[in-house]
Amino acid sequence: MSPLHPPLRPFARRLVVAPTGSESRELDRIAIEEQGVPQPVLMENAGRSAAAVAARLFPDASVLGFIGAGNNGGDALVMLRTLAAWGRPVQGVLVGEHAPPAALFHGWSVSLVRADELDEDDWRALFQRADLVVDGILGTGVRGAPRPAQAAVIERIGACTLPVLAIDVPSGIDADDGGVPGAAVQADVTVTFGAPKLGALLHPARAHLGRLICTEIGFPPWTDEGTGAGLARLITPLWAQE
Repeated sequence: MSPLHPPLRPFARRLVVAPTGSESRELDRIAIEEQGVPQPVLMENAGRSAAAVAARLFPDASVLGFIGAGNNGGDALVMLRTLAAWGRPVQGVLVGEHAPPAALFHGWSVSLVRADELDEDDWRALFQRADLVVDGILGTGVRGAPRPAQAAVIERIGACTLPVLAIDVPSGIDADDGGVPGAAVQADVTVTFGAPKLGALLHPARAHLGRLICTEIGFPPWTDEGTGAGLARLITPLWAQE
């Protein structure tokens, strides 16, 4: 006879770290420089993971992605390129002074426009053609309020009625302390990489994340004695059972 209540079966890992934005960048450096994980591999895995989440949660959506000048923007571009390869309509908007490296396109043609060259009719048309907005403007390395050009785009995203998926953290939040010092994206879903960022779990930033999904992108293991030592960690079902 089977028991009335089946035994608890914990899921996921016991140790789930929650680094600050600064600590997550140091973990990136250790993985790349000391443990031999190529930086392009991490970016490729991050963008493809975000694409897989978008495809699952928003099937058949046309995607409008906002691409910043840093690694966060590179992740967003890989996401758009991957979705385009899967047959999804995509449009990218460059928010920043620098175009993304040509190597990220892998030979695919992704339509890109510059935010500072758009007029009101252009903006209206972009949002009307889209079903999902992707925020890849700012990442974990930003402290303080977004610059005026970035803030203007963030405010346009906030004024639209489309669902928003943020890459790693919503643009404008402080991944170290959870502050929101200026304009910030209000996401419906945030896809973060490797580990949830501590600042993103603290208020008021947490209210900007929506549903938080953490994906594994190829980092070496974080352990109590190794690279995970001293980091904040989450209470997980397995930890609670033990």
